[in-house]
Amino acid sequence: MMSRIDSSSLTELWWKAYEHGYGRAITGDNTIEARAIMARQLANSAVGSLTAAVEGEPPPSPLTPTETQVMQAVADGRAPKEIAANRGVMYETVISVLQRVRERLGAETTVAAAVVCVRNRWID
Repeated sequence: MMSRIDSSSLTELWWKAYEHGYGRAITGDNTIEARAIMARQLANSAVGSLTAAVEGEPPPSPLTPTETQVMQAVADGRAPKEIAANRGVMYETVISVLQRVRERLGAETTVAAAVVCVRNRWID
């Protein structure tokens, strides 16, 4: 069964990122970069703690191949503008994909969606 990441956990993770030197990314145009950094850290910690506990096959992914690739890029720490440039699509397209993924997974944030994807082993 999937568990939801609540907003207080995300707030705590945000402040941990801030304390570890990512504070400069909280203001201005770099907010997205801070979220991408946090998504990667959160994904890494989820993989480490859950790999031993998870047995059997992962549940089928509800994501399309494009959505899976975009979420993998988020988990790798890439910002939406960078993802758009690498994929040769408009920035708004990536934002739309991320919004669809959040809605489909019932996640409040992209970070929470990335955690769901990692926990279910839909992305690395």
